[in-house]
Amino acid sequence: MGLSIRFGFGQLILLVFLSASESARLIGCYKEISNEARLLSGAQQNFKNTLTPEKCISFCKGKGFLYAGLQYSYECFCAKDRPSFIHSADSSDCNSKCDGDKTKICGGGLRLSVYDLVDKPVNYVQPNYVGCYADEGGRRALTGKVAPESQEMTPELCVGFCFRNGYRYAGLQYRNQCYCGEEPLGPRSSEGDCDMECAGDSRFLCGGGWRNSVYQTSIPNESEQGKLIGCFIDSQDLRLLSGFHLDLPETNSPRKCLNICKQLGYSYAGVQYGIECHCGNRKPESEKETNENQCLSSCPDGTRRCGGNWRLLIYSTASVPQPVISGVVQTPNIVVARPEPGVDGTKQPTAVVLAAGSPQAIPVLTLNNPKSTVHTTTRRPTVTPTTRTTTPRYPNTTPTKSCIRSHTLVQGRTVCQGERLFHDSFLGNGLNGNVWTHEVFMPSEPDYEFVVFDNNPQSTYTSDGRLHIKLIPFEDTFVRSGKLELNRCTGRLHTEECIREAKAFSILPPIQSSRITTKNFFSFKYGKVLVRAKLPLGDWIVPEIWLEPKRKIYGPTYSSGKIRIAVARGNRDLISHNRERIGNNMLESGILMGTAERVRGRTVISDNPSGWYKQFHNYTLIWGPDNISFEVDGENREDLLPERGSLSELLGFDSSESAIWQNGSPIAPFDQEFYISLGLSVGGMKDFPDGCITGESHSKPWKNEAVKAMVNFWQDRDNWLSSWNDHYSQLQVEHVSVYAL
Repeated sequence: MGLSIRFGFGQLILLVFLSASESARLIGCYKEISNEARLLSGAQQNFKNTLTPEKCISFCKGKGFLYAGLQYSYECFCAKDRPSFIHSADSSDCNSKCDGDKTKICGGGLRLSVYDLVDKPVNYVQPNYVGCYADEGGRRALTGKVAPESQEMTPELCVGFCFRNGYRYAGLQYRNQCYCGEEPLGPRSSEGDCDMECAGDSRFLCGGGWRNSVYQTSIPNESEQGKLIGCFIDSQDLRLLSGFHLDLPETNSPRKCLNICKQLGYSYAGVQYGIECHCGNRKPESEKETNENQCLSSCPDGTRRCGGNWRLLIYSTASVPQPVISGVVQTPNIVVARPEPGVDGTKQPTAVVLAAGSPQAIPVLTLNNPKSTVHTTTRRPTVTPTTRTTTPRYPNTTPTKSCIRSHTLVQGRTVCQGERLFHDSFLGNGLNGNVWTHEVFMPSEPDYEFVVFDNNPQSTYTSDGRLHIKLIPFEDTFVRSGKLELNRCTGRLHTEECIREAKAFSILPPIQSSRITTKNFFSFKYGKVLVRAKLPLGDWIVPEIWLEPKRKIYGPTYSSGKIRIAVARGNRDLISHNRERIGNNMLESGILMGTAERVRGRTVISDNPSGWYKQFHNYTLIWGPDNISFEVDGENREDLLPERGSLSELLGFDSSESAIWQNGSPIAPFDQEFYISLGLSVGGMKDFPDGCITGESHSKPWKNEAVKAMVNFWQDRDNWLSSWNDHYSQLQVEHVSVYAL
C-alpha cells in the first residue's frame, strides 16, 4: 500500500499501515482531531528517512496496540481504540509518500489512513444497522449523494461517506455501491435479499441486486427551534467557530448543522455561505453580532436561511441557548423573544440574548517598506527571571487607597497601576490552552512569508520551562508537486491561505512553522510587556515577538499597526545594498503602520557584536497613551516619540494618507487593544531588502516583487539550510508578562 503526503499548519495526514506479512487491514483514511488531541493517542515514534507501513505496524504491535498510523512521511502513531467513522475522510486525502518507501502512502495533512492490526471479523457499525430495503418502481430507496464505486467498500466506509455529506442514512448495494439519503423510501425487504459480500471485506454483507443494507449515520434530528443565538460577523483573522467544518452543498440547513455539531460534542453550530457548517465551543462575543438581515443566504433546499458572506447564523446545541459574552467578565443580559429567519422573511419566535456591535469586514492590502530608525547600543547584563506561574489576571475596576487607576485597559476594563495582568512561564506539558491558540494558515499579502503556520507539536512545544518554536522543512517532491489543505484553517476560507496545489513555479510554502497568539483570551491597551527570550540564528529566519491589533479599527493589515518588540534577522552576517549591517547582531524594536500604498516604520536599533542568539535577554515594551518605548535587559530606554506631534506625521505620511488615523490619538493606530503574538517565519517580502548579501558574497536568492520569489528561495536551500541547526535556529521563550502602567 502506498502513501502521499499533505503537510500543513492546521492539517496533519496520518496513515495506518498493514504489513504484508501480518494480519493487518487498512480500514480507511481518517481526519486527525488536532495536534493536541490525537485520534491515535497511544505511543508515537518518528522514523526519519526510514518509515514504511511494515515498520510502523511492527512498532505498534510490539507495544501491544491494536491500531497503527503513519503521518508526515516519517511519523508513526499507535492506539488501542478504533477511530469512529465520524472522523473518516476521503481516501484521496491520504496521499503522502513514506520516507522509507516512496511507492507507499504515509498519511497527510490532518488525515490518517488507519490499519486494524488484529483484523477481527467485527462489523463496527452493526449497531447502526436498520435493515434491508428495496429499490422499487424505478425509485431509489435512498435518493441523496452517491459515492464512487469502490473495490474497498465496507459498511464502515459507506456510513462515514454519508455522514461527511450530512445524510442520516447510508445504504450499500451490489457489493461496491454506496447511497445516502434522509430516510429509506423503499419497502422493507427480507434480510436474505441483502446477501452479497462486500467488495472490501468478504466477511460482511453489502446489499444485493436492487437491495440496500441500510445503516444510520448517527446524526440526530433535533429541532433548531428556540436555539438561535443570532447573526454574527466572522473574519479570516478569528473564526468564531473553529472546532470543525464541513461543506454540505446538498444538505446544509440550521437543523442539519446543529445536529452534526451536537453529535460531535460541540456547544455551538453555525451556518455560513449557504453550504458551510461550522462547529465550536467558544461563545460568540456580543460585539460581533449584527442584524439578521445579513444572514439571509439560502440553504441548498431553498426553504431556510444559512448565514451569509462572512456572516454566521449561530445556534446553541444545548437545550437552552447559552448567553453571549463580551470581554472577560459576563454581564447581565436582556432576553427577549426574537424570530429566526425562515423562507421569504417568515419567522418563528425564539428566546435569544440581545447584543450590539459589528466590527468591519477585513480586506487585504499590499506592502512597501521604507523605515526611519533610531540607533542605540546596549550591554548584556544577566537578569534573573521572575517567579514562574501561568496566571492571566482579570482586572479590578474599583479604585481604592491601595489601587490607583491605570491608563491600561484589559478587554475594555480599567485596572490598578502596577498590577500584573498576564504571566506565562511555560511550565507543564504543552501550551496553556486557556491562554494561547495557534494560527493555521499559509501567509499571503502583504508579507508572503515562505512558511505554513500550523499547530504541529514538533514545531511548537514546551520543555524545561521554555517555549520552543522551530522550523521543519518539507520534502522537495511535496513542495513541487503536492497539495496542501488546512482543515482547521484560521485564514480566509476558499483562498490560498487555506488550500494550495503546487503547479510549475508556484510551489507550496516549503517550511512548517508556528505562530501562537492570545487574541481569543487576552488583549489590552497600554501597558508594560516583558518577554525573556533567546532569538534564533540561521539564514533568512525572522523571530516574531509582536503585539497585533484585536479589532483593526483603522482598517486591515498595517493600517491598524503592529508593534515588534524584538526582531533580529537570523543571518549571522547580513549587509544591505547600502552597506548597513542588518544581521543577527542588530536588534530592531519598533512599530509598523501604513496604507495600501506604503508601510512605514520607526525602529530602535540595538547593537550586540556577538549576536542575539547566544543568550536569553529581557525585551521590554513600555506602551503608553503618549509614547512607545523599548528596553533591553532593563537598560537604555529609547522613546519612539521624543517630540510632540502625531506619529503619522513623524513617519512622513501626508494629510491624505493620515486621514484614516485623524480621529484617533497622536499615537494612532496604537491607541486600541492589542494581543500578544509569538512565532517564527522565513523569508517573505518585508524583512530582507533586495540586494542584501549574506556571508561575504552570497546574494539574497529572491526578489521581493518577483512571482518566482519562493521557488528561487527554495532552489537556494543548499546554501541557507546548512546554517540552520536544532538548537540555535529555534525561538525560545522563558516567560511573557504584562503589567499595568
